[in-house]
Amino acid sequence: MMFKKDLYVVTHKEVKNIFPKDRRIMMVGAENKKLPQGYYSDYDENLDNISNKNENYCELTGLYYMIKNDKDVEVLGLEHYRRLFTKRKFYLFKFPFLTAEDVDKILVDYDIIVPTKAILTESIYEQYAKDHFEDDLIKTKEIIKSKYPDYIEACENVLSGNEVYFLNMFIGKRKLIEDYTNFLFDVLFELEKLIGDEVKDRDKYQKRVYGFLSERLFSIWLKKNKDIKIYECHVELIEASPFKNMMKKVGRKIKKLFSRKEK
Repeated sequence: MMFKKDLYVVTHKEVKNIFPKDRRIMMVGAENKKLPQGYYSDYDENLDNISNKNENYCELTGLYYMIKNDKDVEVLGLEHYRRLFTKRKFYLFKFPFLTAEDVDKILVDYDIIVPTKAILTESIYEQYAKDHFEDDLIKTKEIIKSKYPDYIEACENVLSGNEVYFLNMFIGKRKLIEDYTNFLFDVLFELEKLIGDEVKDRDKYQKRVYGFLSERLFSIWLKKNKDIKIYECHVELIEASPFKNMMKKVGRKIKKLFSRKEK
């Protein structure tokens, strides 16, 4: 079965195109940028967009544009210019990127492709409170309790647990993605009303607050909607050519192995 699909790779700058031909490169935060030839954009003055919020929403400005304006497809995908879904962890001379054909085969039996679940050594709540602003998470939980009371159990389970889907990446059936983004942006826009002025004074990293929170909200949405068939897929961090990239991975694994033995 072949699905009509648009698979986007988002970036904030011009990048070398090493991606499969079926990917669309999208420039995010593109409102005041020169668009490289062949790139798609998260900005069009005549279409619904939040491109000017990219400093705080990160790749979500691309997601917003996709869901609002790319409607004539059955499947939507969002990957990053340095992180893409791959068929296997090991390779030598060619990145084993997930192809459109692979996607078709997977989505016959599953609803959405997501990164492999991360398992932390502390709770999701503790990790967020340590690395970001705890009050943002508290306010987010309050919004969910008020506007989506049927989500509060899933919210508490995710935040008290240690499993989360990071990276804001997926390839999934459009109707599901639309359901997710309705929930996501409703919560985040409400939160922005509460903390927007305060966020302006944060450093560049912490200004990315809505991007950080969305990873937790994605996990909450998946936890709540238990009937969704999830396919977990390896994500490759692209740092160099395929061979050099693989050697870096092997080097890190060896270093990690020896550090464990020393302990």
